[in-house]
Amino acid sequence: MEAHCKVFQLKTAMTAAYDALMVDQDEEPLSSGEEASVINKALCVLREMEEEWDIDHCSPGIRDKIHLLAYYLGKLPKP
Repeated sequence: MEAHCKVFQLKTAMTAAYDALMVDQDEEPLSSGEEASVINKALCVLREMEEEWDIDHCSPGIRDKIHLLAYYLGKLPKP
């Protein structure tokens, strides 16, 4: 007898918010104040990731924070 089951992929609560941030926006140059703000946000996300990593290496929230960090770093001007 074979068992049949369905597997549902569940997303974390924060994923929807991060997905909204990942939408391509107009690529306007950032002012120095906006650039400093993006750098500060990226550093905050990195610190949160480090804390979460220390607590639980398998946390699904780390993946979401990696996407958010990549978004912030992508907003910074290219050298």
